[in-house]
Amino acid sequence: MATLANTGFVTENFAEGDFVLVQGVVTPDKQGVLGIDIKSMTAAKTELTKLTGLDNISAVANMYVNGTKTPVACKYAYDADRTVADCWDTFTFIYDSYGNVIGTTKYTAPANYAVLDKLYIDYAKGDGTVYATVVTPAGEKTDITVNTITAILPGNENTGKAVKAADFIASLDDDMFKGLGFQYQWSGSKFYSYYYGQLVDYVVNENGSYDINIPGRAKQVKNAIIVKGSKFIYDGTNTKIPVLEVTADTIFLYQNGYAPNATYTSVTGYENLPATLVATEIQYIVKGGKVALVYVLNPQPVNSYKQVYYAGGQPSYDTSTGVGIYTYAVKVLGENGMEDGVITSKEPVFSGKPAGVYKVTLNASGLATKVELASADNYVVTLHAAPVNNTTYWYGTDEAHAKILDLSVVAFFNVSGDNTVNKTNLDGKNVSLIFDANGAAVAAYYYG
Repeated sequence: MATLANTGFVTENFAEGDFVLVQGVVTPDKQGVLGIDIKSMTAAKTELTKLTGLDNISAVANMYVNGTKTPVACKYAYDADRTVADCWDTFTFIYDSYGNVIGTTKYTAPANYAVLDKLYIDYAKGDGTVYATVVTPAGEKTDITVNTITAILPGNENTGKAVKAADFIASLDDDMFKGLGFQYQWSGSKFYSYYYGQLVDYVVNENGSYDINIPGRAKQVKNAIIVKGSKFIYDGTNTKIPVLEVTADTIFLYQNGYAPNATYTSVTGYENLPATLVATEIQYIVKGGKVALVYVLNPQPVNSYKQVYYAGGQPSYDTSTGVGIYTYAVKVLGENGMEDGVITSKEPVFSGKPAGVYKVTLNASGLATKVELASADNYVVTLHAAPVNNTTYWYGTDEAHAKILDLSVVAFFNVSGDNTVNKTNLDGKNVSLIFDANGAAVAAYYYG
C-alpha cells in the first residue's frame, strides 16, 4: 500500500493535498533505527464550515463546529504562535475515524481577478457606501458594493491592512486632500486615477459585497509587444529576447481608452489575437506555472503585413510607450477590398522612398526593420483579360487598346498564411491590386 521515503511515505492511492489517516506500528530494525510498518491508510473526513465556539481555551477540549459540540483529540491551535482562532472563521476541519477533530486548516477563499474601471462613494443619509465597476477577464463589467479595501496609499510603499471601504476613502480625504470628500462622489475624480489601470484581487462575501486588494498580485511588463500568432511577448526596449511565454489558454483582456468608462475586449489564446500590438504596459497572472491572464493597457497597432503599398506621406511619431515608434499609413488587401493598414518601426524606414509595392522585413516583435521595393521594376503590371506572359495581363484586345481592369472583376480574399493575397478568378493567377495616393486601383502586383 505504501513505502517509506525518508521521513514520509509514498502511496499510489491518494493525490497531493489529500488528508489521509495512517495507522502503523513503529518498530526498530537490526541496527536499532525506528521504522514504521504501515497497516492501513484511509481518506480522512473533512468538512468546510465555521468555528462557532470553544470550551476550555487553555486546552481546548471541545469545539463547536457549525453549532455542534465536537471533542478535540489533541490541543488545538491555529497560528504558529499557538494562538486560538477566532470564532466564526471558516476552516477545513479534519476528523479521525471516531469523529474527533484532529486538525484544522484556515480557509482562504480563492482570489478572483478583475480590472477596476470605476470607484466612487455615496454619502446618502450621512453614511458612506462605496461602489465600484469591475471588469472580469471575459471583458464583462459588473457593478459591485465594496466592503473593504486593501491598498497602497499614495505616497506610501507598503500595502495597508484591509479597512472598511468608506473609512479608507475618508482617510484619504482627511489625511491628504483636506476636506475634499465631495470629490470622491465622482468616479472620474483625479484622486481615483491612482487606483485605475490595475488588476485587483477580490473575494465575494456571503452578503454579495466585495473585499478588494489594490493592486493585485499581478506582475507587469512595460512597453510590451504582443505578436499576433506568437506565444512570446517582447519588451519594446529589447525586441530580441522574449520576456513572457503564453499559451492557447491564456486570456488577453484589452483596455481601450482610460478608466472610468473604458472599453474592454477579451480574447483567449495567442493564436486568436486580433493584431500585433504595442502596449504601454501589460499585467499578468501566473497560475500553475502558466500565464493565465494578460491585461493589456492602451494597445496600439503594430505592423503585421509583409507586403504593402506605400503611397507616400509622413509618419506619425509616438513616445508614449517609452519607445519612439514611427507609424506609416499603407494600403493592404482584405475581405472588403482596399483597406487601410499601418507599418510601425523604430526607425523612419520609408524616408526618401517613392510610392510603390514594398517587401517588409519584420523583427520577432513585429516591428519593421527594413523595406524594399518588391523588384527593380516593382513588378507593376497592367491587368488584361488574358496573360501575355507569366507576369503580364491585358484588359482589352491588345496592348495598344489596353484598359484598366474593372474592380468588380477581381475577388478579394484575406492574406494567407504565407502572406500572399490569392485571387483565383483571373486565369488562376495570384495578383494584388496597387492603389495610387487617392486610393484608386491603377495596376496589379503579380505574385506568381
